[in-house]
Amino acid sequence: TYSESDTFFEGQEGTYIMHITSMPERIRRGTSETIKLTGDVLGLYAKKEMVGEELLHADGEIIAYVNDASSILPGSYVWVHGTPLHSRSGVEDGQIDRRARMIASLYRGTIYDGTVTAVVTSGTSLPAEIRPPWYEYILSALMQDVGNIHTYVKQAIANRLPASVAALAQTLVLGGSYSLLSSTVMTSFTLTGLIHILSVSGSHIALLFAMVYGIGAIGGIGKERSTYAGIIVAILYCCMVGFNPPVIRATLMGICMGIGVIRGTLYSSRQAIAVSAAILLLYQPMLLLDVSFQLSFGATYGILLLVKPLYRRMPRGMPKVTIPLALCLAAQVLMWPVQLYYFHMVGIGTFVAAILVAPLLDLAIIGIVILVLLNIIYAPAFLWDMVGYLLRIAVYINYTIARLPLMTYW
Repeated sequence: TYSESDTFFEGQEGTYIMHITSMPERIRRGTSETIKLTGDVLGLYAKKEMVGEELLHADGEIIAYVNDASSILPGSYVWVHGTPLHSRSGVEDGQIDRRARMIASLYRGTIYDGTVTAVVTSGTSLPAEIRPPWYEYILSALMQDVGNIHTYVKQAIANRLPASVAALAQTLVLGGSYSLLSSTVMTSFTLTGLIHILSVSGSHIALLFAMVYGIGAIGGIGKERSTYAGIIVAILYCCMVGFNPPVIRATLMGICMGIGVIRGTLYSSRQAIAVSAAILLLYQPMLLLDVSFQLSFGATYGILLLVKPLYRRMPRGMPKVTIPLALCLAAQVLMWPVQLYYFHMVGIGTFVAAILVAPLLDLAIIGIVILVLLNIIYAPAFLWDMVGYLLRIAVYINYTIARLPLMTYW
């Protein structure tokens, strides 16, 4: 089986040449912080007398934890010295089975105490034996450009918001860096079912499209041109935060919607989600067993199938309450069995948080994105302060809901 197979270099100390495929992520391990690098291994110089200085070919994905990654961006090539160890993933009831994700990414191992010995930005600097084809030079350059945008956004947030909420703001907009959030914040978001907002999901793509359409309406830009801009922005954002199933699903659905608007044809959300699922599964069938794929598509299908019938049966005259409640209930109904299996919890706190907290976080995300754009020219400090206060209020309300009795059933 997959969990019992070994690569020829597992447990072999040496210097591994990695092609970085995602943004380096700052991780808190115990009392110290380290940098997590994820990338494809191209080759290695094994620390073995019988091999000498020979470059050995290798493939698959490797994760490396290093102390310094200040100049490393996606698309870079990094030499990391260390020993990769395989993270075994057994199957237990009630635990997330990570084998599908490992198989899909061709995961080979993790270097826990790596040392970066060299970094280059172009494949032309690689040894001739592992030099990539010409088109990968272009892809790597584009990845580095997107990585620079990611770095700018993250740095702008860190410079303008207090440290107490900066990490939360970065996570809301860019995803990742969960270990930098306090355990209290993570636990409360998990208990109220809003943890999906911290990991970049379909709601972020929907907010981006809404923001582009809003800016277009204010600026007198036609709907067709706004649609083109929305598609471009969604694709760039998808590249910047990483190609995880929820983001790809929402981006593909947004593209389908945009094509319908541009061509002047009717848009069917059910057809769009079916096309999105088919494209993802054709590319990587193992995604069917991935928990993020199951939750994203399951929740979206629940909304498409159930939100209208549920809304019709709710009291009239309170749309600001009944619409979020109907959306939340529709998304949760199909996912309750999945939530119980993976996370051991379900409760009514999700519905309360969807009404009181989720809108505040959505406003914060929109505000952060606008302020980051304005920051290129000038963004008033009081606007950043307002976003900071909004995040503090959202965290406090969410924490209070999580602590109320009967909000969560275990």
